[in-house]
Amino acid sequence: MSRKEAIVSLAIPSENGWELWQRQGGAFELVGREDIDEDGNVGRFRTASHYAFPVLSVFTVPLWVNTDDPALLQGLVEMQLEKLGLKPDGGQGKLMDYKMALVGDPGAQEGAAPRNLVLATVLSSNFKHSLPRQAPQFFDSSPRFYILPGNHVILWKELGRIVVAITRSDQLVYSQALSSHSIDANAVQELKCLLMELSMQGVVSKPAGIILWTDAIAEDGIESLERSLDLKVRRDEKPEPVLPAKSSKLVPAEVALLRLEQKRREKRRIALLAAAAVYLVVAAFLAVDYFLKVRELKGYQAEVAALEPKVGWMGAFRTVWDQVEDTIDAERYPVEILHRLQSILPPKGVGFTSYVSEGPLITIDGVGINTAELNKYGSKVFNSELLDDYEWQWLQLPTVDTRKRDRTATCRIQGKYKYGQIED
Repeated sequence: MSRKEAIVSLAIPSENGWELWQRQGGAFELVGREDIDEDGNVGRFRTASHYAFPVLSVFTVPLWVNTDDPALLQGLVEMQLEKLGLKPDGGQGKLMDYKMALVGDPGAQEGAAPRNLVLATVLSSNFKHSLPRQAPQFFDSSPRFYILPGNHVILWKELGRIVVAITRSDQLVYSQALSSHSIDANAVQELKCLLMELSMQGVVSKPAGIILWTDAIAEDGIESLERSLDLKVRRDEKPEPVLPAKSSKLVPAEVALLRLEQKRREKRRIALLAAAAVYLVVAAFLAVDYFLKVRELKGYQAEVAALEPKVGWMGAFRTVWDQVEDTIDAERYPVEILHRLQSILPPKGVGFTSYVSEGPLITIDGVGINTAELNKYGSKVFNSELLDDYEWQWLQLPTVDTRKRDRTATCRIQGKYKYGQIED
């Protein structure tokens, strides 16, 4: 594994910005911080392998279900979220995930059907994430990156807002960003209503206490918080983050689109590499084939050179033969060719006006009573076995001479001897 692949880093929201933690020897160490400026903007880290969604950007929904079958849970969770109007649309990304928070309900009435508590997490599609410039690979909500005390209400601050996480046993059963920027009377009232609602749903009973991971409250405020909620409050140092035991399936839409584009680019890259590989293979094959043919040609040239003293006279003899072939080969006598051309003339309607024999070329001018008769004759010439030593072609297709009163047709046909002199 390369050094780059071995680095585990986490971008997680802090009280007034973001922090970058990097795992060193099994524990995380703070290696970077980006705070919110006066305009509400925050810088982005270059890279992080894990990204913690701010509590402000997610909705957590505790749901009771009568099954723990993974094949049924997905449908049940989606159905209940749809009833609440919280089911995300089917666009890009994975905007919903769920985890089993409690197997069995210890507080259920005797004889009641067994049920399990599932905590669904839904990403807000309107939240603009401060993602690192290189998209992370793993995502989850920020409370899951901390070891949360069991059966407690935990308060801390993220991006200027107070957030709350509530546990039952050692499991997270709810989290929410409060509307307040400090733990004031409004925050206390909001917490009171929230705990009352969760108690009515059977999600929590009476928590063991409240833990503060923030200084956004004065000492007299702590006393007011204890009186209002009838819970013991204590301050603790916010712990260092840890990785969740199991990563969520959540993926924001912008990252899903980026991954899709990366897959498309990778497919194009693979296609180009495959085409280049084919090209190189073909080029290599042609190069080897060329080399073999060159070697074969050199071998033939060596054989010819070795035979030259014995057969060198043949070239001069061939030249002489080509010069006298027309004279001694009866098959090529001009009169003989003329006779063959006349032998396939029809009894009437077609004749010659000119016959010229020049070396390997024979040219005849024909005349006929019409173009049809000349076409028939031309077809006989082209297909005659008596004349197949020549390649025949029309120099002039049968044409009616409109200047003549008899309206006769003329044509010109030329034949070239197939076995003419071979050029050196």
